[in-house]
Amino acid sequence: MSEYYCRKCRQSMTTNAVDPQLVNLTSSFNNNYLLGKFEKHYNNSGSYNINTVFKKDDFENQSDYDIYEHYHYLAYVSGSLEIDNQRKKNLVLCFAKPTGDEYIHGIKAGQSEAVKLVLFDNANKIHAFPTSSAYLTTVRCKNCGCKLEIYDPNTQSP
Repeated sequence: MSEYYCRKCRQSMTTNAVDPQLVNLTSSFNNNYLLGKFEKHYNNSGSYNINTVFKKDDFENQSDYDIYEHYHYLAYVSGSLEIDNQRKKNLVLCFAKPTGDEYIHGIKAGQSEAVKLVLFDNANKIHAFPTSSAYLTTVRCKNCGCKLEIYDPNTQSP
């Protein structure tokens, strides 16, 4: 079972996170890994069995890249630390509104209300994607016992 640490407790732990604003999130030193992740989680191509794609309709006059980077940055500054069963560290942030759509074989199957930032300590592989918040709304910080934060972009700034 995964362990979770709230933003406050996470900040006191060493995570070596890479600031997404200092990385080109669509280029990875001549390999297409990051560009592939951008394309996968920004457009529904229908080529994946299961995929989540970021919502873009709440962002007026912003480029696709700026919107993609925005979700990365919010998870980076406000996310809680998740240590999964394989001891991999991720940052997760629940939102008070949908962050993306879930697709199965290219057909819309639901919505996501959270963002997961994975491989956040590796500038060549850092990427985020929308994910379900259902499991996150019930977990508590392993250190202090508080509930994980739910970010409301209408009332909060990062």
